[in-house]
Amino acid sequence: MRLTLNQNVEAARDAALALTLRPDDATLARALFVQGVAAYRQGQYAQARAALRSSQTRAPSADTALWLGLTAYAQKDYAGAASALGESVKLNPTVTARVNLASALLASARYPEAEAILRGLVTDDPKNAEAWYLLGLAQRAQAREAEARTSLRTAAALGNSKAQGALK
Repeated sequence: MRLTLNQNVEAARDAALALTLRPDDATLARALFVQGVAAYRQGQYAQARAALRSSQTRAPSADTALWLGLTAYAQKDYAGAASALGESVKLNPTVTARVNLASALLASARYPEAEAILRGLVTDDPKNAEAWYLLGLAQRAQAREAEARTSLRTAAALGNSKAQGALK
């Protein structure tokens, strides 16, 4: 609950207390998850990654894999981010996980893979400005400028300011 309220220091403290009680595996995994998310939100990425990895090992979940991927991305480990986010998408293909996976793939110069995910996203959610923007970047990286401009124009029309800048 404290994470939901953005009380990250308190959430981390509560999780640390729960860990001292020798909890069952499910509670242990959840406490580690809370510690990881709280650390991520405080910019403590190495600590976050360690806690989230430990949580994911004990009880794999889409949410833990998502946060693990976000943490790896923040550390500029794009291959690690793509791996964790790919696991999150396998477990629960949410829009958030798919957009972040595509972004990590782009950062890893895996343009065709990113494009495939983004094409699926814009098909499922044609008003997703961020997906259109990233699709334009993937197409541009593959030297398909006409397609890229179409995707970027769509993103800009949907209000994505980065797409507007990329069109100049």
